[in-house]
Amino acid sequence: MKHEIFFLLLLLLHFSLSTFAFTVKTISASSRFTDWVQLSQDQLKTNIPVRISSFNKPQQDYRGLSIPKSTLLPLPPTPLISISPKLTICSDDFPSSPTLAWDTKLAAALISQVRRGSPYTSLLLSSKNPVLHSPRNWEPEELIHLPESFLKAIKQQSIEWKTKYGDFVATANNNELKMTHEEFVWAMEVVHSRAFRDITSSKNANAPFTLLAQFACLGVGFYSLVSMDGIVSDVILAACSLGAVGPLVFSAFSPPSTEVKSASLLPVIDSCNHDKLANSKIEYNMLRGKIELFANDETCLREHATDAEMNELVICYGKNRGKQELLLNFGFLEDVEQGTDDVKVYRKRLGIALTK
Repeated sequence: MKHEIFFLLLLLLHFSLSTFAFTVKTISASSRFTDWVQLSQDQLKTNIPVRISSFNKPQQDYRGLSIPKSTLLPLPPTPLISISPKLTICSDDFPSSPTLAWDTKLAAALISQVRRGSPYTSLLLSSKNPVLHSPRNWEPEELIHLPESFLKAIKQQSIEWKTKYGDFVATANNNELKMTHEEFVWAMEVVHSRAFRDITSSKNANAPFTLLAQFACLGVGFYSLVSMDGIVSDVILAACSLGAVGPLVFSAFSPPSTEVKSASLLPVIDSCNHDKLANSKIEYNMLRGKIELFANDETCLREHATDAEMNELVICYGKNRGKQELLLNFGFLEDVEQGTDDVKVYRKRLGIALTK
């Protein structure tokens, strides 16, 4: 009976270790920063071959993350994409006044990276308007299709951004950065369409200590099994069993940590488009020191009639984002595809859909 218990402990410990181990492959991203990704293979990894693609769509502004249709998604708890915080742009990266808003600080950090010629920002700079179909970038004759309440929201956001730029200029930090208002508006569009704010640390944050305790229990249990007999051995083995199994039971029923990391831009991950049905999650794994994307089921795959060989990998930006926020900050509405429409026709359809 003792041997069966011991082998059960080994099996449980193997399950614990498998939670923290995974096989990785190098990402192959778009040509704009493929070389940089390859050089960063120790900090930016994926379990599937991905690249940035337009999916042969007729409109030039559509881009997303594609994977071959033959690819099988890895099972949890294996992340699809794992990225080191060193490759991200964080709101705390650029020293600024703590009184500034989170988006102002992240915009300053982004412009700082642009000044340094970051390979990641070269992808962002490839478009003068990061959110082409946001009504901020519409022509006056196109705005007539929008309800008055939405026009007021556009004006209000413009006033808020101008105020935030003034707040930044008033600080000593602008003496170093010398960020223009045009640069600030561009950076704010990037921030509000790509930044992730609700990144939590995984509930395995204390995993190193948990595993150490489990190994200790396993060692003591093994010693009592081979070197001791009688009731003392039985008591020690029972205690070690509780010590090895207890953390697994606690982990299974305990909620994830709600520790929120700073607002960040995540290269490659932020190239995923939105689908409210996608069962995706982004966590900061303190054990690995990596930000990880979990998008491990079919809800995170989208087929495109224009590309027979590739599926699109999609994530959920948030299930409670309303139409106004999606159109203003992301430049799209769910279930309104551009198709072969030109820009003016598509924007008219967006305006009509907003009022429904």
